[in-house]
Amino acid sequence: VVKIHVMPYTAMNLALGKSVTASSYENAGTQPEGINDGDITTRWGSAHKDNEWVEIDLGTCYLLDSVRLVWEAAYATDYDLMVSDDAEEYETVYTATNAKGGTQLIRLPEGSKGQYVRLLGKKRNTNYGISLYEMEVYGSDRCEPVVITDQPSTESSQSVARKFIRDGKLFILIEGKTYTIFGQKVRF
Repeated sequence: VVKIHVMPYTAMNLALGKSVTASSYENAGTQPEGINDGDITTRWGSAHKDNEWVEIDLGTCYLLDSVRLVWEAAYATDYDLMVSDDAEEYETVYTATNAKGGTQLIRLPEGSKGQYVRLLGKKRNTNYGISLYEMEVYGSDRCEPVVITDQPSTESSQSVARKFIRDGKLFILIEGKTYTIFGQKVRF
């Protein structure tokens, strides 16, 4: 039995399973993809120096509300959260100094938006690299209005339907349109 849960964008981790890049990683067990796979036992670990970064490509621009960081014992005491529309020009939306690691939920300033979210670890708390279990990104909506179409997707059409599986449950996000799910019409 599959349960279907419908939720607003604000409740969905926009970073889950998206493309990740980093300035470095320590070894095969600490690659950047560990920070957004939904698995708290995997992690990204940078080279053993300051000013290393990790970045998630959300796939499209979103209005951003918050970022949740789950640090390993080797965390960044000083870091910036940065956003970009093009992965070339970045805006710093949050700066941490003397952070204590653990789990941090960071509320971003109103108007924060971007397709790329980067964490730049400016200073480490140990001689090891920066080590992060998860980086979750939450937002309220896409930056640009979305065209809803009942036609198959083409280069000129977009769909707001999003689905993902977490904890064995299928989540579907749909904005105000009638869709057929498993042969049944459902109104959201």
